[in-house]
Amino acid sequence: MKVEVGSALVLREVEQVRCEFDEYKLLGGQVEWACGVPQMFQYLQNPMLTVAVPWSTDRPLDHFAACTYWTPLLYLLLYSFGWRCPGRGLREWRRRDSPLDDPRFGLIQHIWGERSDLRLLSLEACLYDIGQPLERFLTGGAVESGARPVTDLEDEISRVQSEISPDSPFNAEGQRFHSLQALHFNNGGHLETPIKNVVENQVDDSKLIASDRRSRRATLVADGLVGWYSDLVTHGQNLPDVGNRSWHVDVFVKTVGFLGTYRRSRQTGLWFSGAHRFHEWGNLGNE
Repeated sequence: MKVEVGSALVLREVEQVRCEFDEYKLLGGQVEWACGVPQMFQYLQNPMLTVAVPWSTDRPLDHFAACTYWTPLLYLLLYSFGWRCPGRGLREWRRRDSPLDDPRFGLIQHIWGERSDLRLLSLEACLYDIGQPLERFLTGGAVESGARPVTDLEDEISRVQSEISPDSPFNAEGQRFHSLQALHFNNGGHLETPIKNVVENQVDDSKLIASDRRSRRATLVADGLVGWYSDLVTHGQNLPDVGNRSWHVDVFVKTVGFLGTYRRSRQTGLWFSGAHRFHEWGNLGNE
């Protein structure tokens, strides 16, 4: 089955296939959660791709498909936008009427915005502290200044859930794209592999190729998705000082392709891709 979404993106449902392969090397995590991450990056570089997905638009998600559905979005928010508070970033995007002036926002709208109530996701992302893996890289501590009490978040989640009618396409029983509950994303679970080595005896073989300081361009090449973000942080610290300017590091992963061009924010200390104003949405300011 093919489902056209937006002007170019085509989703093709495929059978869930389980086979013997090194899931951490190829996908950067357990297959149930990570199998959609490489395609997400590949689509952002080539919007004419047909994206194979293990979920359908006409039947409820099982656990496998639900994990596959949500992981690429959360991965994008943390490791592309660089959002320590992805729930805050989503709320700011929606508050601004969901602009599509970045291809990543277009992907979010077409895949998740048309199938899920992102109000609920933004609240759950905050309640479960899904951006916690980025905490170790923060500088300045501005991110947590607007943290909301758990009881307030739980009350608002209940209110939003009560507003989702039984006939809504966002309803948990009427249509499966509903909630992060029971998918083990608490505190960034299943989203930590870009920042730490979870594979026994893995050798860091990433390479940074730096150009001259005047161009402020460099290229990071990593063997796989495990540990690539921490490698970016480590290698980035060793780049020559360019004062108040930023290095632009093109990140490539051999098993995936081009992930994006990254810079380090002087305000948050986090590496991110795209415009800094978008990076700020999920980091600075109050809830």
